[in-house]
Amino acid sequence: MTDSDDVWTAIRALTTEVAQLRAEADGTPRERAMSLMQHARLAFDGQAKADAWLLTPQDDLAGKSPLDAAMESAGGKSRALRLLASRTGLTAGLERDLEALLERRRAVVETGKDDSETAELRWEQRKDELLREVVTLPGHLIPAAWLRDGTVFGVTAEDGDTRVPAFQLVRGKPHPLIRQLLQILRPRRSDWEIFSWCGRPDTWTCQGRRPMDMLDADPDAVLEAARRQVEENWG
Repeated sequence: MTDSDDVWTAIRALTTEVAQLRAEADGTPRERAMSLMQHARLAFDGQAKADAWLLTPQDDLAGKSPLDAAMESAGGKSRALRLLASRTGLTAGLERDLEALLERRRAVVETGKDDSETAELRWEQRKDELLREVVTLPGHLIPAAWLRDGTVFGVTAEDGDTRVPAFQLVRGKPHPLIRQLLQILRPRRSDWEIFSWCGRPDTWTCQGRRPMDMLDADPDAVLEAARRQVEENWG
C-alpha cells in the first residue's frame, strides 16, 4: 500500500465519521457533545487520544461511547464526565475553568466588542470551528515533503499536533491548485489565516461559495478570489 493509498483511506474514514457526527449533533445534544469534546481534549495528551476515547464504547456507559452518551441525555454527559475524570485525573477545578472559558467566548460573540482581547478570542473560536467543521488529517499521515515544498499546508492545533485540511487532497494526492494558491496567499498571511479564508464563503468571484468547495468546479475563480483578497484586504 502506498502513502497515497493510506491517506485516501484515512480521508474516507474521517469523512464518514464527521458526516455522522454532524447529522446527530443538532440543538441541545450538539451542545452537550461539543462541551464533552472540549473537556476530553483538555484532559488527554493530544487530540487523537481524546477523539479515540470519545468514540470508543465504554462498559461504564452501558456499552455506549462517551460521545453517544452525551448526545443522548444530560445525565449521559454527566456520567461521561465522571468517567473522564476517573480515567485522566481531570479535576473539578479544571472543569470549572473550561466552562468559564467557553462562557467567555460565548459572551464575546454576543457583545460584538472589537478590542484586542475579544478579537483574539474570536480568532481562537474561529480556529476551533474550522477544526470541527472541516475534515483534517493528522500530519504524520501526510508525506513530509508535501508540507515542506508547499504542495499542501497544515496548521498547528492547540495540542501541538499538525492537522492537514483534507480538501487539499484528491484520491490521496495533492490537488494541483493548492500550490498555486499558496504562492499567492502565503507571502501575506499565515497558514491558519489561509485555512480560514478557504473555509469562508467568497462573494467576489466564487458566487458566495467557499473557495475550498470550488477547487474543481471553477479553479480560475478561486485563483482570482485569492488575488483580490491579497490586493484589497491584505495588501
